[in-house]
Amino acid sequence: MQWQRGNLVRGPSWCVGLNPEELRDLRDQARYLVKLLAEAPTWLMDSETLQVEAQSPTLELNLSGEPQQFTLRLRLYYGREFEGEWLPAVALEVLTQLAEG
Repeated sequence: MQWQRGNLVRGPSWCVGLNPEELRDLRDQARYLVKLLAEAPTWLMDSETLQVEAQSPTLELNLSGEPQQFTLRLRLYYGREFEGEWLPAVALEVLTQLAEG
């Protein structure tokens, strides 16, 4: 499934249009989280889970759970008051697509 097209980002039951700065920040934060997930097995113990917030001036991208099974949440700042979430079944696919841009 395509989770981002142009400036639109969608979830299972929502869609939001991003301005160019928000879209750039979202892709940057997604790349950061993909890199962190790739490195996590080297420092994360078997029983530990991740709780990571990747922030920029325009948005926040949260990852919560295990490296292979996590929830991803997007939150926009500056009066937009938007929050959307991707469940574990699709979160890795979404994160990868966003990072690849």
